[in-house]
Amino acid sequence: MGSTVRNGLNFIKKLSRSRLHNAWANYYGYHRMLRTGSPVHPALPVSISVEPTTACNLRCPQCPSGLRSFSRPTGMLEVPTFE
Repeated sequence: MGSTVRNGLNFIKKLSRSRLHNAWANYYGYHRMLRTGSPVHPALPVSISVEPTTACNLRCPQCPSGLRSFSRPTGMLEVPTFE
């Protein structure tokens, strides 16, 4: 229970007018896309994830890295490309 309250307070502390606007634009854009079929989306992504490597020692059956099914060479992301 304590961690739920703490997470909620942390979420509220990070809210801003621009983040609320972006959240509304994501919600509105998603429902507009469902209604019209248009792939145009008016908002920024809520989060982004960068995978810095395609090398992995695990063989997870659901992961392209584990299946070794990448169409690009295995290795690390170069710093200039990341930046």
